[in-house]
Amino acid sequence: MHTVPKRVEPGKLRLVIADDHSLIREGLRRLLAGTQLEIVGEGSTGSQAVGLVTRLDPDIVLLDIRMPDMDGLAALREIKRLKPHTPVIMLTAYDEPAWLVQAIGYGAAGYLLKTMARDDLIAAIQAVAAGDGLLDPSHLSSIVRQLGTETVEPTNPIVGDVNQLTAREREVLALVAEGLTNQQIGEVLGVAPSTIKSHVQNVMLKLGASDRTQAAVMAVKARIVRDEAG
Repeated sequence: MHTVPKRVEPGKLRLVIADDHSLIREGLRRLLAGTQLEIVGEGSTGSQAVGLVTRLDPDIVLLDIRMPDMDGLAALREIKRLKPHTPVIMLTAYDEPAWLVQAIGYGAAGYLLKTMARDDLIAAIQAVAAGDGLLDPSHLSSIVRQLGTETVEPTNPIVGDVNQLTAREREVLALVAEGLTNQQIGEVLGVAPSTIKSHVQNVMLKLGASDRTQAAVMAVKARIVRDEAG
C-alpha cells in the first residue's frame, strides 16, 4: 500500500487506485501525469483499497476486479457501505457481463476496460467526477433483469417512489437512462446544464440513489422513457 505524501494541487481530482499488478499501477501513474487527476493512494488488494478510501477520502476510486485478499467487487461493496457517495469505477481486463451487472448492483459508477485509450479514460473519470454516468444504455435491460435476482443484491437498493418526481424530473430521468450527460440533456430540453444538475440531484435524493447509474436503472425498472416523459 502506498500513499502519495505531497500536497495535491488545487483543482485536481484525488484518486485512489487498486490493482494487484504493479505495472498497471505504474502505467496509470504515467498515463495521468500532467493531467488534472492526481493519484494520492495505491493498493494491491481490495482490503488495502478500502483502508485507503476510508483514510484519504478521495474524489474517485479505480478498482481492479481480480485481486488477492479481497477482490474488487467485495471492496466496492464495502467502500459503498462506508462511503456511499464516493464514486467507484471498475477498471478491468475482463469484459464479463456478469461482473458488470454485479458491479452496478453494488453501486459502481462505471465499468471500464484497461484497453481503452488514455484520453477516453481521463474523460470517463472526469465525467464521473462531474456527476455523469458511464453506463452504456444498451446494457441497461440486461442489468435490470438481473439486479432483482438472488445472486445480485444491491448494496444501496433504490427504495424511492418515482411518483414523487415532477414532470420535469421524469423527463430528466428518462434522458439520464439514455446515457446522456447533463450538457446533452440541457441541449435536448433547452435549459442550462446547471439546472439539469440540480434536477438530477433532486431525482437521486427522491429515489434514494447514490449515483446517476442507479437512478438510470430505476428509470428502466419503472419504464420511464423519453416518449412517456413527454
